[in-house]
Amino acid sequence: MMNIASEKQPIYKAESDKLRAEAVGRDLEGKILLLQDVESRGRVDMRDTDAVKETAAEYMERCRAGGLVPTVMGLSASLGVSRQWLNRFCSENPGHPTTQFIEVVKEVFADCLTQAGLGRYISESLSIFILKNTASMADKVELEAVASNTPLGESVTQQQLEERIAGSVVVDDDDY
Repeated sequence: MMNIASEKQPIYKAESDKLRAEAVGRDLEGKILLLQDVESRGRVDMRDTDAVKETAAEYMERCRAGGLVPTVMGLSASLGVSRQWLNRFCSENPGHPTTQFIEVVKEVFADCLTQAGLGRYISESLSIFILKNTASMADKVELEAVASNTPLGESVTQQQLEERIAGSVVVDDDDY
């Protein structure tokens, strides 16, 4: 008697490989179009908040139409800049309306990634990894050391130390 599961395994793998190749092909096709748009349009002026908003909306519509989770990397590419360049602009221009908009967009993208992970549309492990590394999320609150010129506290003289010690010693001896 032939094992039905072993008969289906090669068919499943072949279909799975075919679907994966098609998905990667569609994604790359979209990336090629994106690069062509950026090349013809040029880099979006980050100080023009309306242009940034329009480009972000176009990018998110592409993601919706393609069934893709939006990312800061993809948005950056749509704007014609790198992710590092976008982050640098935001950190160097904290009060700029574009920075305020990008901060909200990043939160929306993090929420999309969270929802995709929770819905198991993408790997839960991958969504956690990406959120920790790009959205400043962590399993626990991480404390950073504060630089101090006096890491051991205020400096005191030997006489002050002796006075503190003498004042804190409790003598519980009946001989005194």
